[in-house]
Amino acid sequence: MDTELGQEFSEVRHPDDVTVRHKGYQTGKIFFYNQVRQLNRSHNLVGKVTNGQNLVHLVPAKGRVLVRPDPVRIMTIGMTQAQAQEFLMGLGKEQKRRGDVSDEAIVVEQEPEMTIFAMKEKAVETMGVPKDKVFPLTMDPESSPWTVRYFRKVTGLDHKPVGTMKVHFTFEGMPMITFEGNPKLAADLYPEEQFKGRSVRGEVAITNMSRPQRGLIGIRLEESEEFGPTGEEPHGANMLGRFVGDLGAMMSGVEEGQIIYVRRATAEEAEAKPVKSSAAQKPNAEVKEKAPGKRPRAAAKKAPARKGAKKPKGD
Repeated sequence: MDTELGQEFSEVRHPDDVTVRHKGYQTGKIFFYNQVRQLNRSHNLVGKVTNGQNLVHLVPAKGRVLVRPDPVRIMTIGMTQAQAQEFLMGLGKEQKRRGDVSDEAIVVEQEPEMTIFAMKEKAVETMGVPKDKVFPLTMDPESSPWTVRYFRKVTGLDHKPVGTMKVHFTFEGMPMITFEGNPKLAADLYPEEQFKGRSVRGEVAITNMSRPQRGLIGIRLEESEEFGPTGEEPHGANMLGRFVGDLGAMMSGVEEGQIIYVRRATAEEAEAKPVKSSAAQKPNAEVKEKAPGKRPRAAAKKAPARKGAKKPKGD
């Protein structure tokens, strides 16, 4: 399971107890008990079923049961500032707005973010940005399941509606823009779906474990038959999906270290034609493509074009 947990409270497990395994086999799984079980330090006691016990006892293998936690999750990310205010007021909490404080602004960050800490505070801070600053993109879990899992993990989309990407490398005329990843998490990111024939503007990919810059996230800004969204050849990058928002708007004034907010595109957005850029960058004929790495910006502008290497045998 995709979790990082530590040892907390454990005791003898009784019927209707709920635990989460924090280490060993099946780490991260949630357990509901029908019978008494001895204390196991690998299980953290997290709650107790208070209603609908029979459903839990009778549910078949691979069946589904709807659960309603108490307290409810305090999560305002993805709401408008006005919706967040109404939601928090219903919980008896105050809202502290920052960033774009207008009612229509989208909440992209919340402090505290975790419910267990937010429930102890009198006020919750919500940071808003204009709606057009939260960019939609598609993901293809059927073709690249591990790539989608990785992306959701590093951006935070695995637990909230709006994720973040930190700009790693960009400058005017660059045929792509790259975002920071997690090399440790990408150590087992095996090659999956590759771009075929050519990589087009708006495609999103992640450098896989076969390349030194593993885990790097990239968006293609100019079409290329040789290099993908992260500047790698086809076998070095896994296709994630495509950016369906306004690329020109995203690239306008973007700088290294800047945070870009993204969300999963709706079905309608995924089927629609790409948005025409409102402020598209002018291509720079002098910029030569090369897989991004840690190097001075000036040197990157003068980097010679990398000729396509033959695909390694066995790939």
